[in-house]
Amino acid sequence: MIKKIKQQWHQFQLSRLTKEQLIHHIANGSNAAVLEAVNILKEREHLQDGSLNNANLAGAKLQNAKLATAQLEAANLTQADLTHCYLGSVNLKGAILQGAIMQYANLRDVSLRKANMQNCDLRHAHFASADMWNVNLQGANLQHANLWGANLKAANLRDANLENANIGQVQLDNDTILPDGTRWSAEVDLAKYTNHKK
Repeated sequence: MIKKIKQQWHQFQLSRLTKEQLIHHIANGSNAAVLEAVNILKEREHLQDGSLNNANLAGAKLQNAKLATAQLEAANLTQADLTHCYLGSVNLKGAILQGAIMQYANLRDVSLRKANMQNCDLRHAHFASADMWNVNLQGANLQHANLWGANLKAANLRDANLENANIGQVQLDNDTILPDGTRWSAEVDLAKYTNHKK
């Protein structure tokens, strides 16, 4: 009973915070507090109004957050934990995601144009139909990731781990840098990077 009252009081206190204070809470709070702050920002429609564009959320504990259609253009999410996060149709153009943990995250239809995802942990992440033009995935771990239909034109995949990744219908061009540092061409057998047998 006491625990429930404390929880309700905490939620009441959060509800009285300004938009700026809630964003600060996301950057620095515990995962439980972050999820509550995200829900309040969602109720106030601040996730989609550009309030989080350029936000400094480095190291944020966003596990299991539901951020569908959020505007996070050029946001700093360096080393943030987005495990199991739902990011469907989110705008992450130019975002900094270096070293972020995004295992099992759902990024279907997300825009990651020119985003920096160097050394990200993207194991089992879902990128179907994502726009990843000119994204930096150097050194990223994409084991078992679903990249079906993703736009990886001009992307940098140097030293990325694509073992068992689904790269069916992926879009590449001559500016796409492959894991071994070479550029993509129609003659390249991508199966050698995923270890998928034909």
